[in-house]
Amino acid sequence: MNDGILALIVQWCLLCLVWMGVFDTVLHRIHQPRSKVLAVIACYLLCSFSNWRLYALPLEISLSGSLLPLLTAGWMWSRLVTAKRHHVMALAITLTCLLVFAKKMLFLNPVLLWFEEASLFPVLVVLLLLVFTWNPGQQVFLLFFSLPVADLLYVVGNLGKIPVGVVGDRSIQDALWLSFALWGGVAACIVFVKKCWHVIVKPK
Repeated sequence: MNDGILALIVQWCLLCLVWMGVFDTVLHRIHQPRSKVLAVIACYLLCSFSNWRLYALPLEISLSGSLLPLLTAGWMWSRLVTAKRHHVMALAITLTCLLVFAKKMLFLNPVLLWFEEASLFPVLVVLLLLVFTWNPGQQVFLLFFSLPVADLLYVVGNLGKIPVGVVGDRSIQDALWLSFALWGGVAACIVFVKKCWHVIVKPK
């Protein structure tokens, strides 16, 4: 499957599921209304194949793979509790460094390279999110901030080895949206388990 197709599939699926209200409970946990989330996903779909070429540097910047995720992260940042923002930013910087290291290790290993964006990398990202924090709003911020910044650092660090570097290319978009879909599934499962637990232990 060509790079970028998985991201489009996930975006269209999320658009339909959010519109039907399937993720209303998860959206409530991150304090975001359904209408705004639908508008954000639509923006990603519209900008899926838009790139900006920087002629001063051998770089191309993908709108939906770098700029839009950072704007999404900024949106989530504005909804975080002010007292915890320094702590969350420290987590974001740490996660970014870990993702750069992980991407280099996966790229250097020919056995793991095929699984990088398809399965292994998104699973690793979600596991790190769960290790770093259990707050869903902070997890979404970490995902949409750390992954594009890690990709930017990785591309800039390899400019001498490639003719033109693409920041937020289609493979990164696949990794981002597969990670987000996996996170959404995990978050929905956590909500379901909590509801079941409350029903079981509910006092008579």
